[in-house]
Amino acid sequence: MTDIELRNVLSECLPEAILKRNGQLLYSGIETLRPGDFYFVGFNPAADGTNPILHKIQLDRRQWSAYKQQCWSHPHCNETCPKAGQAPHQKRVRSMMSALGLIPERTFATNLIFVESRNVAEIKKEIRMNGLFEYCWRVHEKILAVVRPKYIVCLGNGESGSAFSLVRRRAKSIRNVIPGGNKVEGQKHVGLKSFDGTFALTNAADLDARVIGVPHPSRWNCPAGLDDLVYHREMA
Repeated sequence: MTDIELRNVLSECLPEAILKRNGQLLYSGIETLRPGDFYFVGFNPAADGTNPILHKIQLDRRQWSAYKQQCWSHPHCNETCPKAGQAPHQKRVRSMMSALGLIPERTFATNLIFVESRNVAEIKKEIRMNGLFEYCWRVHEKILAVVRPKYIVCLGNGESGSAFSLVRRRAKSIRNVIPGGNKVEGQKHVGLKSFDGTFALTNAADLDARVIGVPHPSRWNCPAGLDDLVYHREMA
């Protein structure tokens, strides 16, 4: 899919009222929008002054990752800023990718909800009342039909209002569930969650993928065992 085709998908799937809001779509370069094993998905962008209006977002970056080359500290910053890629969230996502043998610039990454918010409660209310998730999922269906990932890695795995819980909501069948709840470094921690799911995609064949939920990287390091869920456990 090219940047022009992706922009057409946004215009087709999102109402004008959403396209006029600030947010982000791609956290990787446009060349990652091709068949690949991994689909990293966060929840939604923070309203930190760095997000453009959606219908004006840049979609043609190449050999790029928001987790490595973007500054999340200063509005209107560029890749030469010494703080680019230095936010704890960015470092933790790169650590996860490294544990899986992935290169950020070659790994597809996005957000489940494209519009920014000042806090989680604000965006959860919109999801409940305004159908925001359903609109964004229309875009994800188009992208998932192109990438056809084996693994969807959700950044955040709470039981409600997380990337993991919302992706789980869209699965038409679920099997091989790992519920999490393990302990990490002596603390009670949600740990890793996963399931193997089948997803119905509009105008495309169903997708079978393992969905893995990791603790949100804005606060937590990823527990050990992510690579085991990917490389040592066969999907049924």
